[in-house]
Amino acid sequence: MEDRFAVLVVDDDPDIRDTLREVLEAEGVAVVCAANGSAALDLLHLGVRPALVVLDLMMPAMSGWELLSAMRAERALADIPVAVISAAGGRAAPKGATHFLRKPVALDALLDLIRDARATAPRRRGSLPSITDHGTAP
Repeated sequence: MEDRFAVLVVDDDPDIRDTLREVLEAEGVAVVCAANGSAALDLLHLGVRPALVVLDLMMPAMSGWELLSAMRAERALADIPVAVISAAGGRAAPKGATHFLRKPVALDALLDLIRDARATAPRRRGSLPSITDHGTAP
């Protein structure tokens, strides 16, 4: 295992996931993607420990609000920072989120957030699964 700065992107829109993955990987960030909150929670339970979760709120199977609540309720997941990106909700981060960006996301704002998170994040020891898109239909 090696120390890695990794981001878990959780969004039901495959175009958004792909775009965020490409942008973040171009910045040298390891990225794992999940298509909904349930798939993301499965990855977290399998041991994926990102330094940051980028989370959409409105998704099928398990919404972002439900995932955020589940993460904050579990001691092993409660300290993982969560940046919510959504067109839903107000102008402030939902309870439990550390950051909030409105859709459509300004990529410069997202990259600034990623750079800040990378600079302040403790290095997490762990590995990433070989899959890059979890929870999508075949």
